[in-house]
Amino acid sequence: MFININRVLKLGVALSLIVVNSIVVLYIGRDRFPLPEWFSHPISYIDGLIDHKNERISQQNLTFENSKKQQNVEPRVSSKQASKKTANANLINHTELSASDAVCSDKRPKSASKQIYTWIDDSGTRHLSDKPRKIDSATPVSVIGTIRPEELSINYTGTHPPFSLQHKIESRVMANKALFAQITPKQLVKPITINFRLFTDVNNYSTYQKRIAPSVKSAIGFYASSINESVVMMNNDEQSVNTAVHEAMHSINRHWFGHINRWLNEGIAEYAETSHTDNPLYNHWVTHIRKFGAIPLVTLFNANQHHWDTQRTEMYATSWAFVAFLMDKYHKTLSRLLQEENINGCNVVNISDMERISSQKLSVLQREFDNWLARV
Repeated sequence: MFININRVLKLGVALSLIVVNSIVVLYIGRDRFPLPEWFSHPISYIDGLIDHKNERISQQNLTFENSKKQQNVEPRVSSKQASKKTANANLINHTELSASDAVCSDKRPKSASKQIYTWIDDSGTRHLSDKPRKIDSATPVSVIGTIRPEELSINYTGTHPPFSLQHKIESRVMANKALFAQITPKQLVKPITINFRLFTDVNNYSTYQKRIAPSVKSAIGFYASSINESVVMMNNDEQSVNTAVHEAMHSINRHWFGHINRWLNEGIAEYAETSHTDNPLYNHWVTHIRKFGAIPLVTLFNANQHHWDTQRTEMYATSWAFVAFLMDKYHKTLSRLLQEENINGCNVVNISDMERISSQKLSVLQREFDNWLARV
């Protein structure tokens, strides 16, 4: 039997080109249509090769001044570590680097030159002053209402998730975008890209974490504002989606509101993480508060790193609860708090700001909050 070697070689080359071309087309279109489950493994391998090459090129830049980058990291810690410090071991908790060492680098310093500020009060009167207006309970609030698609985009670095998981992550992020559009002042919204770096291998995650945030231990996710990256260790679908949503909200908070009080930052992220349920006001945080109680608001607003280290679960539970309380009863107060955070430079809202903006004494606010908790 005679075999034409040249013909066989040409056929082999043609088949190879078809296979390579098909892989390229499927890889490029992986975000546009669902792919077979078996194809997610080659996709992850290709992403890993590309990411490894990029990491080698950028390693020197990423490791430059690590100590500064640590100060802009908001990590998420696994419940296994948290269970050593709380009786409720099934709660996912967080830790954060010392607030006293934090460097505020995301807000512009006040101009040294003279400025004229203008605003319109609730009666329609225009004011001119050499000092900015203090946000208070009468400050007009105009929320964005609808955030256009081009205002927020999502990018993946490292392991690319299977289409089904990617769809869950993006659906939840976009749902929260629509939710928080109802309380976000429209002048604060600006285009943002959420950069997810996902890991499926714990060793690779640990290596990257030690390079970017060496002081963070046993975390399943963190947000590094210095490089605008939401890093997630993917253990299972539910945990991966929840962690991704939480860290994405830190990215949105940082870009829209800047350096904000930790209770507000974590409370918003926790609220976003639980908002997809049929009743977002009933979840594991409610169960925890009913069993152990909430932190007094005076402690929450004045909390330092010691409080977050020693009462971690209670701090997160109360942060979620107070944001949920504001979303339910005083959404305009929450909008004004975000306005205040946006203009207060490297300061964060305090008790005085809260009383001025809500037009209520802290004792009155505490009583209303307690009554709300009792009804939830």
